[in-house]
Amino acid sequence: MRSSIVFMFLVFGTVAPAVADDSHQIVVDGDAGQRHVLVCKTGDRVTVTGDEHLLRISGPCKGLELTGNEIRVDIDSVASITIKGDNNSVTWHQSPSHDGPRVEQTGDNNKVARAGRHKQPAP
Repeated sequence: MRSSIVFMFLVFGTVAPAVADDSHQIVVDGDAGQRHVLVCKTGDRVTVTGDEHLLRISGPCKGLELTGNEIRVDIDSVASITIKGDNNSVTWHQSPSHDGPRVEQTGDNNKVARAGRHKQPAP
């Protein structure tokens, strides 16, 4: 049986919940328009479900999965990105791979780009 720990993050003057468990997964799920600042440790995966969320993620993440629409993420380091939905945007700063993170996406008008570069549609 997996036990979950609920973390509270202070974000833009509000408190918002996210869940981490012993499988090194950080989950953001729920009402539209959540804002979070999250911290990954090596091997963590971040899963985001919903619409219109705004996230800033520091640290080295193994993976990022977005399911929803109009989710905006700025992430320090990530190995893989999966997007399911429309009008999502991910800006990454570093990746363990010289070629950048592996990107898989379904949906329309999703953008993935390295910070400081013009955002291109996700492949």
